[in-house]
Amino acid sequence: LCRRESSPPAPRLVHKGESCSIIEGRRREFMKKLFGGLIVGLCVLSSASADTHTDKTFLMPRDHMANLALENTTYHKQVNKIDDSKFGAALQASLFYQASTNDEDLGKYFGITNRNASNRIDDYLFVAPSATERHLNNHDLFLDGANNYPVATTRLADKIVFRPHSESYGVRLDWHQKLDKLIEGLYFKVNMPIVCVKTSLGYSSTGGAVSQPLLTDRASTDLYGATTYSVIDYLTGNVANTITEATQVALSHYKIHNGQSETGIADINFVLGYNFLYKEEKHIGLNMILTIPTGNTADGIYRFEPIVGNGGHWAIGLGADAAFEIWKDTDKSLDISMAINYRYLFEDTEKRTVDFKWANTTDFGTDANQTAMWGPYMLGGRRGDTFATPLANFLTQDLEVTPGSQLDAMVMLTFNCKNWTFDLGYELFWKEEESVDLKSTWSENYYGTADRSWDTTKAFITGTTADYETIYRGASANAYTAAYDLNAVTIDQAHLLVNHAATPSQLTHKLFGGIGYAFNKWEYPLLIGTGGSYEFASDNSALENWSVWFKVGIRV
Repeated sequence: LCRRESSPPAPRLVHKGESCSIIEGRRREFMKKLFGGLIVGLCVLSSASADTHTDKTFLMPRDHMANLALENTTYHKQVNKIDDSKFGAALQASLFYQASTNDEDLGKYFGITNRNASNRIDDYLFVAPSATERHLNNHDLFLDGANNYPVATTRLADKIVFRPHSESYGVRLDWHQKLDKLIEGLYFKVNMPIVCVKTSLGYSSTGGAVSQPLLTDRASTDLYGATTYSVIDYLTGNVANTITEATQVALSHYKIHNGQSETGIADINFVLGYNFLYKEEKHIGLNMILTIPTGNTADGIYRFEPIVGNGGHWAIGLGADAAFEIWKDTDKSLDISMAINYRYLFEDTEKRTVDFKWANTTDFGTDANQTAMWGPYMLGGRRGDTFATPLANFLTQDLEVTPGSQLDAMVMLTFNCKNWTFDLGYELFWKEEESVDLKSTWSENYYGTADRSWDTTKAFITGTTADYETIYRGASANAYTAAYDLNAVTIDQAHLLVNHAATPSQLTHKLFGGIGYAFNKWEYPLLIGTGGSYEFASDNSALENWSVWFKVGIRV
C-alpha cells in the first residue's frame, strides 16, 4: 500500500480588511490591559491609605489649578500641532461645573470623637441638659445662673447633623505659546481659572429641638425673657445677652452655615518648558512652574469656608509631559500622552480655628489629656473680662500654614478619526499633610471655660475666694481652694491642638473622558469639546466629586 505524503498548507492571503481587524484587536487588548492596570492600582492605593479623620476644624480642598484632565482633553492635539505659518499660539476657554458627593464622610471629618460613647465618631453635634451620650449641655452655651436663679422652664437641646458639600463653577483660561523662533521646542504657557466656590456644612436638626430663653433681670418677677433661642441660633452667631449678671457676646468665628460663596481668580500659573524630542507625532518635554496666588485666604469666620485658589500660597515646581503616536492608519490614529506636575507651596498666614484638650490634672478626672468635645463652641472668658465669650472667638488664630508638596499626574489615550478626538484617561493627585503653627505667642494663664454660674459682675480669673468670681477651665468656682494650680487649669499653649486645623494628606484618583472636534482646515483652526470626570478619594480628607465641562479654543 502506498501512503500519500501530506503537503504543507498553502500560504493564506491576508486581505486588507483582515489586517485592520487584527490591528484593531491588538489595540483593544492594549487598552484593556492598560486601564485594567490603572483600576487595580487605584484600588490598591485607595485601600493602602484609607483613614477616617475626625475632630478636624478645617479642610483645604484640592485647588482648581491642579486639573490636568480639564486642561488637556481635546486641547492637547492643538498644542502639539507644528505649523510654521502660524504665530504658534493656542488658546482655550473651558466652562466647567463640579460638585462633591461624599457628604457623609465629610460629616465625620467635621464631626467629633464622642468620649461619652466609647470614642464613637459622631457626625453631629448633640446638646442636651441630661443625656449619657451628649457632647455639650445647655450651660456650655447659655449662662443662665442655675445656682443663683431658678432653672429655665425650657432647657436647650438639639441634635444637629452635618452633611458638608461643595460645588464650584467657572471658566479656565489656557494660553500655550510656542517660542520656536527663539529656540526650537521652547514654549511658554499661562493657566488662569476664574471660579465661584460654594460650600455648605449641610446642617439640619434631626428633631426634638428645644429652645431656651435668656436670663433677663435679677429684679424681675419673671427672670427669663419671652424670646427663646435654639442651638442653631447660637452656632450661627445670633445669641447674645446684655444682662449684667449673665452677659455673653455672640459667636463671631467658626460659625456653621448652609451656604457661603467666594468668587475670584484661582491663582495664575506661569510655565516655561522645552521639548527636547519635538515632532508632531511624538514629543517629550520638561518645564518649570511658578504659581502666583490671587485667591482669598481663610478668615475663620465660618466652618468649611469657601476658598478660591490654594489659600494664598506662592508655589514653584517642575513638570514633564510626553505624547506618542502608537498606531496610525490613513486618517485614524491612536496616541498615548502623559503629564506630571510637582509643586511646592510655601508658608503663608491663614486664620483658622484650633481646638484644645483638658489639662493634665486629676481635678478633671476622665477628661485629663483628652480633647474637649466641641471645645470652640463652649462659653469661656479672658482674664479681666466681665462677659462670657464663645471660645472660638479666642481660638481662631493667625496660623503659619505650609501646604508643602503636591503631585498631579495623568495618563491618557486618544483615538483620532479625521478631525475628531476621543480621550479617555486617569489622573492622580497627591498632597502631603499641612504643617501649621501659631503665628503669635498664646497668653498663658489667661483663658478658660466659663462656669455655668459665673456672675459676670465679677471679672474673669481675678478673684480669690468670692463665689463665682474666679473661673477656671472646666472647674466650678465653688471648688476654689488656695492650693489650686491656675496654670494647670487655664487653656494654655500646651493644651492647644493646633494640628486639628491642618488638612491631612490627600490622595485622589480621577477617571475622565472627552470628545472634541477641530476645524483644522480653517485659517485659524477652531476647536470645540466636552468632557466629564469622577474623582475618588482614598479617605475623608479630600472631596470626591463629579465634573462636566465644555470648551472652545483657537490656534493662531
